[in-house]
Amino acid sequence: MPLKLDDIRSIEIGSISSRKLTDADEQLDSYQEKDLNDLKHQWLNEIEKKKFDIDSKIKEINSKETKSLNDIQREEILVQQTVYLSQEKAIVISPPVASGIPGTIK
Repeated sequence: MPLKLDDIRSIEIGSISSRKLTDADEQLDSYQEKDLNDLKHQWLNEIEKKKFDIDSKIKEINSKETKSLNDIQREEILVQQTVYLSQEKAIVISPPVASGIPGTIK
């Protein structure tokens, strides 16, 4: 099932899994590390795409010879969004302890 990152509204961890003892070559991981890493990389890619889009809009505003009040306000909003994206990226890379985000290092 393909995962659409922007459609995720919440994540709950935990499920019951059964398998034959002969399938025990691959250990079960309670945090499904591979899936978490895949999700983390997708999330980081989405952040980078969004940052690229915002940076393009900022450059577009900066290329204007004269900026209107709306341009100045829009630029401030876009700069603030880049700050939020940087904070989000830091959290994705290293979730804070007790944040409830799977993959947090304890």
